[in-house]
Formats: sequence, C-alpha cells, structure tokens
Amino acid sequence: MGPAADDQERWPEPLDEPFAAHPSDPGDQTLLACLLFTSGTTARSKAVMHDHRSMIGAGLSCGTALGLTERDLYQAGWPFFTSSALNLGCMSSWVQGGGFVFEEPLDNAGRLRLIAAEQTTFYHGVPSVVHFMIEEYARGRFDTTSLRRVGYGGSAMPSEVIRRISERWPWVEQVQIYGMTESGPSGSRLQPADMWRKHGSIGAAMPYCTIEIVDDEGKLVPAGDTGEIVIKGPGVARGYFRNPQATEEAFRDGGSAPEMWAISTMKNSCSSRIAKRT
Repeated sequence: MGPAADDQERWPEPLDEPFAAHPSDPGDQTLLACLLFTSGTTARSKAVMHDHRSMIGAGLSCGTALGLTERDLYQAGWPFFTSSALNLGCMSSWVQGGGFVFEEPLDNAGRLRLIAAEQTTFYHGVPSVVHFMIEEYARGRFDTTSLRRVGYGGSAMPSEVIRRISERWPWVEQVQIYGMTESGPSGSRLQPADMWRKHGSIGAAMPYCTIEIVDDEGKLVPAGDTGEIVIKGPGVARGYFRNPQATEEAFRDGGSAPEMWAISTMKNSCSSRIAKRT
C-alpha cells in the first residue's frame, strides 16, 4: 500500500473497535442487521445499512411481486454477499413461507441438474445466467418440469432469449424485476401477462412500493421525459454506513404517487435516487 493510500480514509479494524453494549431491546426492528457493499456505476463502494425491518420489508415486497407461495422452492445463482441473495432470495422465501436452495459454484449443467434434484419451482438469475442455462438445456437431457416461474433482473433481458424460454419451457411463466441494494432490492416488476405487451419496460411498482420519476428539483416529470427514479417502500435502507454525505445525496423524504410504467421516463437516465421510509 503506497503513500497515496495511506492518506485515504481506511475501514477500521473490527477487533480494534470498542465492543458495543448489548441492545436493551433485542426485538427492536430498527437495529442494524447487515451491511451490503455496492458501488453502482461509481466504482466507489459504499456499505448500505439494512435493519431488521427493511430486510423483512424487502422480503414482503419482493416475495409478493415474484408471486412466491408456501409451496414454492426458490433457487438462484446470486452471490450471498448481495441483496439479491440475502433479501430477495432468503427473505422473500422466508416471509412467504417457501423453501430456498442456495447454489454452490456450479456450471450451467449443474444448475439444471440441481433443479431436477431439488424439484425447484422458481429459478432466478441475471439475464446472462438464464440465457446460458436455456442454451445448455437445448444441448442436454434435463428435467425441468418442476419449474413454474423464471425470474430475472440486474439488466435488460433480450427479446430473443425471452422467446427461447417460451419455446423450450412453454409451461414456465417469466417475471422481470428492477431494484437496487439501497431499496432492498424492492422496486418494480414486469408481470408474466405484460412480458410482451410492455417488453423493454421495468414494469410497475412492486406491492407496498411507490415509484416516481422526478427532475433535478424533485418534481414529477411528464410522461415521456427523462428523470431520476425515486423508490419508496418498506425495503428501503437506512443509508450508507459512516457516510452521511453520500446518504444525504442519495436518500430523501419521499412523497407518494400511483403505480406508473417507468419505461418512457427511464430512457437515457444514468442516475437514480432512493426515497426514505416515512
């Protein structure tokens, strides 16, 4: 580590920090539950603070948006240090009463074999993973008849891949979600019935969430205009750990708005903001 790095603020060593007193109320839902590191498009990582309430809130919102039930077995290829694995996967399954299959590092054939072995009903992954899985499925003999839904998010799913999924797994519904580590990752969903009618859209606000598209002054922009995405919901985090300036810049008190389609107002936008819980 060079001299320039010495001048930068360092993360404290955990064992050098004084131990905090045990909480007086262990059931306090506002106690810090986890720190999830994210950099978004900035390449400068920040630690997002989620408390017990926001984690459960994210599970409630995301699980409802995905359509999970107590009869589902959810499987995903998310790294466990992300909100996708912890809140979207684990908490959604837990809140909805379903099961959760966590993948160890696997190739695409291994994922498909695990679906068959566990009788997975819901598979979730980024578009590239789902794309490679459907290509591997076409080359081999895999039993995926237990699947009822496939979900994806993190980037746009090409229409060609959506078509291939429909052709090779015609009994499987598809759902796309949009969210951020800071929002839980609750945000929006594109439901199966709208997959083609609104293709290219991130959908409407998830249950219990509100989405607004605003200008630089925080005012709602007309349909078709570009603006910043503001998400309000029970999964929104408390802010960034030991970074009040970044918290002030990214989080704000949010108003309310009806559900809206965000496709036309999202184009060419390169930034987003998050609304605090109220």
